[in-house]
Amino acid sequence: MESDAILDNLKRTCEANGVDCHVLGLSWGKFDCLESAHFDGIDFIIAADCLYETALFDSFLSTVGCILSRCGHRESSLLTVVHDRGSGRALAGRLRRWGLACEDLALDGLYGLPHLAVSSGLHTVPGADLRLLRVSLCEIE
Repeated sequence: MESDAILDNLKRTCEANGVDCHVLGLSWGKFDCLESAHFDGIDFIIAADCLYETALFDSFLSTVGCILSRCGHRESSLLTVVHDRGSGRALAGRLRRWGLACEDLALDGLYGLPHLAVSSGLHTVPGADLRLLRVSLCEIE
C-alpha cells in the first residue's frame, strides 16, 4: 500500500535526523485511530499543502481540533503554509466551527531569509500568495 511506504519513509527520515517522534497515519474526519494515540507534550503539528480544496476543510480541521484538544497544553498548535486561493472566508468560518483560531505569521525574514521566493509556473514570485498559519484552540472565555 502506498501510504505504508510513505509512513515508513517518514519514520526512517525522523530516525536519521535524531527526531524522537511517533508517526501516525490517519484519515481526516475519522477519529478511531486517535483513540489509542498519545498526544501529551506535542508542541506543533506540521502540515504541508493540506488546505487546498474547500470541500475538505471541515474534515481536516475537525481532525486538527481533536488532536489539539488532546495535547495536554493550550499552546499546542498546527503550523502550515497554504497557498491562498481566495478561500480565506470559508476557512475562517470553519475554524470557529471546530473551536479553532488562526493567526497569520510573517513569512518575511523567516529563518533569517529576506523573503521567500516561490516558483509559479515559469517565473518566480517573491512571497507569491502563501500564508504561514498558526492554528490553535480558541481561548475559553
